[in-house]
Amino acid sequence: MSAVWEIENINTNEQILLLAIADHCNDEGRCYPSAERLRKKCKWGSKATYTRTMNILKEVGLVVSESRASRKDGRKTDLLTINPSKVHTGVQMHQIRAARAKFSSKSFKSTHGCTNAWLKARQGAKVHTGVHKPLEATYKDCIDWNLSAEEIEDIK
Repeated sequence: MSAVWEIENINTNEQILLLAIADHCNDEGRCYPSAERLRKKCKWGSKATYTRTMNILKEVGLVVSESRASRKDGRKTDLLTINPSKVHTGVQMHQIRAARAKFSSKSFKSTHGCTNAWLKARQGAKVHTGVHKPLEATYKDCIDWNLSAEEIEDIK
């Protein structure tokens, strides 16, 4: 799965998650790591970052997910497969942009406070992002929340 390094048009988060999945995969590109394990491997504290990034990878067809039955302890992990044809042919820019737009709707951004935080911060107000505590949102916060340049421009 070293071909994952060569995929163009994906951002850092998408590549990190794809590399974490590839690290768990067998020779056929199949694995079943938990979301928690992948988040830790990617060094992400945010479940939202993981969920959004995984949804984008699924949407563009780089990752295929199949539900598996729950284990005896009640936990379940999905069977993940890295799609080799997509890895070798790559992802078109319009596909990745459409997937990012789909999973970064106004409702997603407002859930995480970026839209409101950015607008209020521009007015000099302290805002509550719903994550930890009130903070003054900055352009960097929107970058940290994994918004594309176009989305940040829309917010400005």
